[in-house]
Amino acid sequence: MAQQPVAKEIAHRFAELVGSDLTQHEAARAVEIGTRTGERLMTKPEIRETVERARAARSRRVGELDEAISTLLKRPTPMDDRTGSGARRGWSWL
Repeated sequence: MAQQPVAKEIAHRFAELVGSDLTQHEAARAVEIGTRTGERLMTKPEIRETVERARAARSRRVGELDEAISTLLKRPTPMDDRTGSGARRGWSWL
């Protein structure tokens, strides 16, 4: 059976999915191409570049999320003030 060309949109979506942490086989099934076709696509430099860009973008988003979570965890809460009225105020938000 001859190899059929893959539409650019499908190849690009495949690369984005691989870059967003799907395996090549999972991404191939998601865009409805064969796993061998996915492996063949990964040999093309432009597809590998798209994968690397998607991975870098994902890494930045994860880093930003880590910073946001860290900031939220360091914020004082009403329960941090454990003296008299502060403790009562702290329980009022529940």
